[in-house]
Amino acid sequence: MERRIDVLDRLLDDGRDKRELVGSLDCSRSTVDRAVRELESYDLVEYAEGEYRPTTFGRLAVEEYRRFERRVETLERLKPALEWLPVEEFDLDFGTLTDSKLVVSTPDDPYAPANHHADVASQAENFRALLPAVGLNQLEAGREAAVEGDQRQRIVVERDVAERLRERPHYADRIAEMLRSGRVEMWVYDGSIPYFLGLYDELVHVGVEDEDGMPRALIETDAEAVREWAESVYDEYRRAARKFESERLA
Repeated sequence: MERRIDVLDRLLDDGRDKRELVGSLDCSRSTVDRAVRELESYDLVEYAEGEYRPTTFGRLAVEEYRRFERRVETLERLKPALEWLPVEEFDLDFGTLTDSKLVVSTPDDPYAPANHHADVASQAENFRALLPAVGLNQLEAGREAAVEGDQRQRIVVERDVAERLRERPHYADRIAEMLRSGRVEMWVYDGSIPYFLGLYDELVHVGVEDEDGMPRALIETDAEAVREWAESVYDEYRRAARKFESERLA
């Protein structure tokens, strides 16, 4: 199959005769003969004026095949994230992640995804996120960015996270300071937030954790299609959430 697709690829831009095909593919003439005969039998290739050319059907077919091939390669590369991603709640077309960056946790650097997120977030002017969990180090980094810097933050958290931010002293003090700055707004979503979603000035992050809350992988991309999807998902959760109230604002 791959050899047939290679033949079609060589014919996409210009027609070629069999001698040229053999030279460009670095294979035997008999192999090219078999491939061309089979492509002709499926109306993928036609012979005219001494050259073989793809039919319209053949041109479209090879483009679709290569698109499918890129999608499968993308899924293969993203396997460390897919293992923990609730795909039934993730409606993004994986084809939009072809050029994405993947940061994974390793035995030597188990917090690599979280650390990369913190580095990117600290440099952004604007940060919006869906947070299914929060740690003290993460909260402190957010406090520094908003209070000591001038970062604007718009955060949606799960109810369990909101309760932690209200009830645990170290958390409550920091979140109250952030809210008093006027640069941070927070909402509480009563349902489950299935994955971390971060929107920065230009980048989008999707992060996943294991059942113990350890970061496992982070997908990063600046693709416009992903940005549009992330905006839509964030807005959906934001509209369904209620304003976070801190007991320590006074």
